[in-house]
Amino acid sequence: MRCTGGYRWLGRFLGQLFGSDRKAAPTSYGDPSVVYSWQDYDEMTPNDYTDPSKEVTSISQIARSLSEPPLDFTEWYFPTAITTDLGQPTSPSIAAYYLYRDGVSRNPVLTLQGDGGLDLGASDSPNDIPITLHGYNHLDVLTAAQKQNNGLPEQVSTRLAAFSR
Repeated sequence: MRCTGGYRWLGRFLGQLFGSDRKAAPTSYGDPSVVYSWQDYDEMTPNDYTDPSKEVTSISQIARSLSEPPLDFTEWYFPTAITTDLGQPTSPSIAAYYLYRDGVSRNPVLTLQGDGGLDLGASDSPNDIPITLHGYNHLDVLTAAQKQNNGLPEQVSTRLAAFSR
């Protein structure tokens, strides 16, 4: 993405939000002789925009997550909502669910973050175990397919299981 002048911050923000890789879209729409389709994460071949190591989420999984009832995907468990909630702990709608105010400082913390998209920065918890997941972007940490293109299992569940042991 290229931005000039006073809008450089927008380019940096969008690069963090959507990842720094190039994006692709058809150059024209409406041609009845052209059939557009979707390649799933495990059907990708290396090209100018991506390669299989950067594709971790199945289109069927993200579609299911966004459309299957109760349609709460982008509410309680969305990372931005969590950050906002933590910033206003005395709000009555937040305080009712904020039971262990010192829980993070008393317990081990596992931070799983994709290497593309939003950068949450370093945790200030001395108990934090930060892990960066290659090929994952923003929502991939919630939606990645069970079996990855490299033949390994999905890393968030794998890391969470190991952490809980």
